[in-house]
Amino acid sequence: MLLNRMLMRNARYRARQTATVDEGRVRTWAEFAERVARLAGAMRELGVGVGDRVAAFGLNSDRYLEAQFATWWLGAAWTPMNTRWSGEENRLGIEDAEISLAFTDLAMKPATLAAVPESKGLPVIVMGGGEDEQLDHDRLIEASAPVDAADIGEDVLAGVYFTGGTTGRSKGVMLTHKAVWCNSLAFQGVLGLTDRASYLHAAPMFHLADGAMSSAAVMAGSAHHFVAAFRPDIVLEAIRDRRLTHALMVPTMIDMLVTAPSFSAEALAPLEYLAFGGAPSTQAAQERMIAALPNVRLLHVYGQSEMGPGVSALEPERQKIGDPKMRSVGRPIATVDVRIVGADGREADVDEPGEIWARSPGQMVGYWRRPEETAQVMVDGWVRTGDIAYADADGYLYICDRAKDMVISGGENVFSAEVERVVSLHPAVAMCAIIGVPDPLYGERVHAVLVLKDGAAVDQAELYAHCREHIAGYKCPRSIEVLDALPISGPGKVQKETLRAAHWPKAGAVAAH
Repeated sequence: MLLNRMLMRNARYRARQTATVDEGRVRTWAEFAERVARLAGAMRELGVGVGDRVAAFGLNSDRYLEAQFATWWLGAAWTPMNTRWSGEENRLGIEDAEISLAFTDLAMKPATLAAVPESKGLPVIVMGGGEDEQLDHDRLIEASAPVDAADIGEDVLAGVYFTGGTTGRSKGVMLTHKAVWCNSLAFQGVLGLTDRASYLHAAPMFHLADGAMSSAAVMAGSAHHFVAAFRPDIVLEAIRDRRLTHALMVPTMIDMLVTAPSFSAEALAPLEYLAFGGAPSTQAAQERMIAALPNVRLLHVYGQSEMGPGVSALEPERQKIGDPKMRSVGRPIATVDVRIVGADGREADVDEPGEIWARSPGQMVGYWRRPEETAQVMVDGWVRTGDIAYADADGYLYICDRAKDMVISGGENVFSAEVERVVSLHPAVAMCAIIGVPDPLYGERVHAVLVLKDGAAVDQAELYAHCREHIAGYKCPRSIEVLDALPISGPGKVQKETLRAAHWPKAGAVAAH
């Protein structure tokens, strides 16, 4: 009942305060809770009960949030689907999770119906479908009686969250009501959320990063505002005109925001907190963000879906150009313990790289129907994150690389993230990714995949010379290729396995790192 109690408290103690604002629709917490209870009643009539999985395909909206809480109201598990996946990927996800009911919106309806197996007869509720839809979200709410929240325990499954798929076929991360509640509590604190705050859903709501912030905002009784999808001009207008105080974005979004023609510091004057994470940020982009947003409290959040997703956060006071902690991802949040473990299983010394192991009441209970992969990642209650990092004497974490992205060239370990930071400082480079490619002498060589700025040019020798000024020669790119764009996953991460597959004779040939 933990997550449902958050909503019950708001309906009782903040009944007349604003809960959601979307396209002119403004609803109080009392109205939101009533709609959730009625929608849950309609879902129960369609056969959804405790333990069932409910899928969602949709852009950001107030109805999306209602569907999520109606699912929890019934004791079912929320299963948000990646709107950037192909129909085949979504079909596999639906079949894997054995979905009982799906939500969609008009924008995603064709993709949803293409992914839903016809033989299953799966009910599909259309959010904002109108009178033309038999199972229209709003009409079902109007026609259904409210039901009481299911009497469930804290260990009941709250969600199956598919990972971004950057390492192959996505895995379903299982989080309980306790885990989601724990992360909500932690993020409410680090973001300073209260019932006077207004949170903007700018990042995709299917992504667990927004999900954690969203639940934290519900716990605090903050107002929820929505933009269907990220566009710099729309986001700037929403923050300025609605006087919004809190938001979460991935670093690429923030860079697009501060470099947009319509950007002005005045437009973001209402913003108090801006959390960022979910993907690596280059030093150049981070410095642009800090310079452009001097009055916004910036919070660098690090985590992964397996941790529900919070691991650590870097406080706003450290987000200053020249601060030695600026490149850190901070210290573990209040609910999380962290160890840095070397390849020999020994706990690493200060400043010594190793793998981050983390544990928390907010971590996953395992991967959906993947016991062997769960056993590989969860060891004695700890989650092996797969991220290589070191901790300084003050306990601040510095990410070196993903273990799978590390390049081993001539027996030397090269952290791709370190090389990417240096390459990104070259004036011709807009985006970059460093991967290892086959080399007859060294086994692997450092290879730079670049997206250049308009009208810019760079060759391998010039880029090598630039990098040699900052890092050792064995770390510098020995070859380059230029693309129009890098392959990006739904959560905004570069899909390096796609880049590697073009160079290795077999997909995954470097996965043994």
